[in-house]
Amino acid sequence: MMTWLNTGESRNLGKKIVAHVRQKGGICAYEELLSRFRITHEEFSEVMESANEGRPRLEKKDVNGETSIVSKDNRRQPTQVHRSRRQPTQLHSQFSNDVHRQPAQTYRQSPRVLQQSTNDEESEKVSKKMVKFLRHTVHKGGNFHPLDDVLDMLQETFKGKFNGRLEAFRFVLKVVNEVKHSDGRPRFELLESTLIRATESAYSNRMERQTQILLQPNAATDLWQAVWNANEKLNQRVAHRVGDEGVKEVTEEDQDLVRKIRHSILAWVSEPLWAQNVSPNIKVDKQPGVMKRVHLYCGDTVEVRLHLFEDAAETYIHNHRDSFWSVNLAGQYRHKVWTIDTSDRSKVHYRFNRTACPQLQGKPEVADGELKVGLGHDHVAGASYFIHHLTPHTVTPSVGEGCTQVPQPILTIYIKGRAHSVDTMVLSNELRTDWGGLNSPEEEMYDLERLHLLDRIHCLVKQSGVDASDPNPLVKKDTMSVVTDTWEIFD
Repeated sequence: MMTWLNTGESRNLGKKIVAHVRQKGGICAYEELLSRFRITHEEFSEVMESANEGRPRLEKKDVNGETSIVSKDNRRQPTQVHRSRRQPTQLHSQFSNDVHRQPAQTYRQSPRVLQQSTNDEESEKVSKKMVKFLRHTVHKGGNFHPLDDVLDMLQETFKGKFNGRLEAFRFVLKVVNEVKHSDGRPRFELLESTLIRATESAYSNRMERQTQILLQPNAATDLWQAVWNANEKLNQRVAHRVGDEGVKEVTEEDQDLVRKIRHSILAWVSEPLWAQNVSPNIKVDKQPGVMKRVHLYCGDTVEVRLHLFEDAAETYIHNHRDSFWSVNLAGQYRHKVWTIDTSDRSKVHYRFNRTACPQLQGKPEVADGELKVGLGHDHVAGASYFIHHLTPHTVTPSVGEGCTQVPQPILTIYIKGRAHSVDTMVLSNELRTDWGGLNSPEEEMYDLERLHLLDRIHCLVKQSGVDASDPNPLVKKDTMSVVTDTWEIFD
């Protein structure tokens, strides 16, 4: 067998990897370790052999569909004195099956647990402590911890509450099964029966997550601070703005701050190893069949996101609930603004309220006039535009040249208000319309799926040739090395 590292190098690197995995809570993505320590698959195999000499320390497992490295001795091996305390966790799968199959009967076997299960305040208190504990984990995509660590923490924090480790385990299962977010989703998840994760609610923890980003130093902290400051300035300006009927919205006058936001984001995303350094507290999600999103900022009056569109189709004519800016980072699309021609009084068009009926099956409003294109232009990489929330528009993705003829990837910065001034209306010249595929619920992205998306965004920005320091990046349009497209879908 070919030797990639000498014995001393393997032993020293093995110690560093074991320490890193323990710091991550006992589990770490395999690909993350290869990237962090800059070693190949063959070299990692040698390092594992060296680290596992004497007693096993590292093990490769498939966790939640991702290849991960797990520390087999995150804490000291139990001595004879502690063995009775640790023993119940060895029967975890049996207890888990019993509780899930017959929860009521299992709780009746322990009057103490029955008394605890009726106390919602204590369940909420334990739940909050678990959430706080789990969110201290820095594992990418996160909030993981081994179940054993959670049980140890609860027994230490709530001394005298649990009569042994088995009761603590049963109470944790009760919390996992019963405690929900305000939107009805479980607050916790059990993974592979050995890990527990705290899930995120839709918006309740957004500001907390954003604050935690600034408290986690990494190679791009200063650049991220610049992004945060630029977003915060726009949020403060809009918060002090008195608009129509008191509505606080972004406007065309915000071009100066939008330019600063664009420059700061480009500098941040262009940083080497950006994808690996993005804090796990930055939410990344997808709307299947529509777009993928990176939530950069959510203030009282302004929200800022990265939007990546792939394999998209032309949108129908619509307005947005909030005025917004679109800043194109990579690609181009055809943008059309629609007007109503009332010169022919026999012509009418139809208005469907998408806010009231997302499936667009409600009875439409009949309005005078025919819908016609009032303005059409190509929204290219480096350009930006502002659009008022009452303006109907459509976007059409460009396609590749030659035989490809398929929509290309599209990346934009989306800067919007949060006042929800009006309803979203979909307009059509036809009464009977086949709307095609409608928007699906958002799904948060984790681990390798998340990392691959961030890598994709980083590559698109680097390939587009748009320079953060160039006040007019359009002059570099001819030097773009990739043809991409971008457009905005209404909320």
